[in-house]
Order: sequence, then structure tokens, then C-alpha cells
Amino acid sequence: MQIFSDTKLKSYLNWNLGFGYTKNIKNTKLKISFNILNILNSKNKISVFNCNNELCYKYANSRLYTFNLNYNF
Repeated sequence: MQIFSDTKLKSYLNWNLGFGYTKNIKNTKLKISFNILNILNSKNKISVFNCNNELCYKYANSRLYTFNLNYNF
């Protein structure tokens, strides 16, 4: 017999930061951006699953850095 239950996770807020720069060079475009996701590095529960008849939680990613370089021609 399967048993189902609802588990309410508390809400959370993520702080993100991004910097970008765009330079037009003749008929081309250079775009550079740098992003920091989850600046506060908080551990937020995003889902619940059953492991060995106990509740286990899946957490969101911790702080993440991304650097993008685009060149359109």
C-alpha cells in the first residue's frame, strides 16, 4: 500500500547580481556579461522525496558564477 502526504516547503528569496557591457565595432557587436546567482549562498529546499521511509530534501544550487562572451558578426 502506498502512502502519500503533502509537505509544505517554506518560501525563499534569491539575490542575484549581474554586470554587462556591449561594444559595437563597425558591423559587429561584442557583449560581455558576468553574473553571480544566489549571492547570499543560502541553502533552500526545493523538493522532498522519500528515502528509506524518511523525508529527504533536495536543495537548490549554492552560489554560482557565470561569465559570458558573445561576438555577433
